Amino acid sequence: MEMPVRRFSIDPTSESLVCVELISTNAFSKCQRSKRSRPADSITREELAVMLVRALGYGSISALDLGLTHPFTDVPTNAGYISMAYHLGLVSGTSADTFSPTGTLTRGMLVTMLGRMANIDPAAYE
Repeated sequence: MEMPVRRFSIDPTSESLVCVELISTNAFSKCQRSKRSRPADSITREELAVMLVRALGYGSISALDLGLTHPFTDVPTNAGYISMAYHLGLVSGTSADTFSPTGTLTRGMLVTMLGRMANIDPAAYE
């Protein structure tokens, strides 16, 4: 069943417009090989890390050997993206050496990663 496309408008003078354009251009349009947006599907921790790295414009260099590492022992794919996201401070593990890349992203995790990307101090919202 095809999901209806929902459109929304953003004030062209809004700072949010820049974020939406940046993410749609660099991240979401390149994330799914199937060319479907899959709006009803859940997202994994790995998929969001890849999207955020791409949204920041680092997608093309994340595959290069930059000497970046991460402490996670459970990242068999997209290690460059996870390393980049880790070093940018966007992601942390579910434990000291576990990232849980295929784990479903919770709303709290999403807000945390987006807040880190936007350099928002979570203490300001407590």
